Amino acid sequence: YHTETMGGNVFDWPCGVLKIATGGGKTELACALYQGIKVPTVFVVHLKHLIKQTRDRFKFYGVDTGQIGDGVFDPDEDGVTVATIQTIHNTLKGGDSAKIATFIRAQQIFFDEAHLCAASLDKGNQFIMLSRQFRHAYHRWGLTATPFMKDEYSNQLLMGATGDVLYTVTNDQLIKAGYLTKPTITIIECPPTKGPRSWPEVYASAIVLNRWRNLRIVDELLKAPTPAIIMCNRITHANIIANIAKHKGIVLPVVQGSTSSADRAKIIKDLQSGSERAIIVTSIYDEGVDIPNLRTLIFAGGGKSKIANLQRLGRGLRKSPGKHEVLVIDFDDSANGAILKRHSAARRKLWKEEGFRVEERK
Repeated sequence: YHTETMGGNVFDWPCGVLKIATGGGKTELACALYQGIKVPTVFVVHLKHLIKQTRDRFKFYGVDTGQIGDGVFDPDEDGVTVATIQTIHNTLKGGDSAKIATFIRAQQIFFDEAHLCAASLDKGNQFIMLSRQFRHAYHRWGLTATPFMKDEYSNQLLMGATGDVLYTVTNDQLIKAGYLTKPTITIIECPPTKGPRSWPEVYASAIVLNRWRNLRIVDELLKAPTPAIIMCNRITHANIIANIAKHKGIVLPVVQGSTSSADRAKIIKDLQSGSERAIIVTSIYDEGVDIPNLRTLIFAGGGKSKIANLQRLGRGLRKSPGKHEVLVIDFDDSANGAILKRHSAARRKLWKEEGFRVEERK
């Protein structure tokens, strides 16, 4: 299905967003684009654990890459360099002309998870500043499943960095074509709790510290197919769930921002091999992590962001041998005030708009 992108859209225009659902092969498309437009290229990621994953995908297709980020400065001046936006930004800010000269003349640039250009003014402006520095980059591509979902100004930041959408591949297309696994969404109704209903106090009392809800998360995990991931928004919440699981005889590793790249890679490898039945992750793994055999996703953190929830869902839709569906467990927090009611309604609406089967129970 990428043939249409390569032939009909991309080579006719030198920049734009390639909107491809998570699991649809965005990095594969970047490899093909590089092989078709073989000029010095920088592939920008926003998280250090994505460096190795991206370099491995390029290597699989016979393309060796350089690296800037995660403590390494080893660019490939004539080929592809995979770099974190933070390290590129700091290098430019530091003013080391010799280092800057090794990557700044790139003629092609990819922004992975390009929706982050519009995620916030700080992040968006950082992407814009970086984009402006690569003055020789005639070819500029944004890779994302969720572009142009913010306010008008934020969306213009993305437009300025990469251009408009050139091509779209949806979850529904990939599921029908057999490339992704169809999810079943189970929404569990949570009873009301005592406590404040204003933000952010309601989030702490009704989600993070909600004993009934946290016990139910672990109980659902015990019954669910594995491997599984519990997704949280806050480290405190992840640790609480891990402690409850420990009291029930299950050790669940917690992956967060401070977890080293080596430890992250080992934990993911153990989850894929079956050495770990489940792990708990914070928003550090909303994007980028690739676990094709994942069977269950538990949305423990709530929230209403369409971008974040689609990105999280994408962790579980990838195909693997013997995997025919993925179970997604969500929670309806409507009984705990107007704010959480709106958040729960937004997620339910999203699942139905995507055409997924939704089951509700108590």
